[in-house]
Amino acid sequence: MKLGMKGWSNFLFIIPLVFALISKIYFMAIIICLTMIVSLVYHIYREREWVRFDKITASTLIIANIVLCYLFRFSFPYFYLALLFVCISFYFYFNTNKKNYQVYHSLWHLSSAIITLFCLIGYIGK
Repeated sequence: MKLGMKGWSNFLFIIPLVFALISKIYFMAIIICLTMIVSLVYHIYREREWVRFDKITASTLIIANIVLCYLFRFSFPYFYLALLFVCISFYFYFNTNKKNYQVYHSLWHLSSAIITLFCLIGYIGK
């Protein structure tokens, strides 16, 4: 069992998780927690059956973030900050190769955690 950089970067989601719990947005806390756990297990064991669950939980988190943006009416500045980090995360996602995979995938996790945090903050401030 080896926990590389991309495994450790899952713990960045603790920040939006704690924020969701403190703010009593429990459905987001559950989604974030499940996404963290499944991604962590996938990155530790690299077993094929976890790929599907990793994609499902990540997609669920993306959809939940979009719903939060809709609920706070895509308001300034949090929607635009989240959108900025969506662009940044796409850069890491589409420019990843074998040479930079560990770093870029970890930065993808960082960007995703920041996006989730901005969506939560925007929802709280609606």
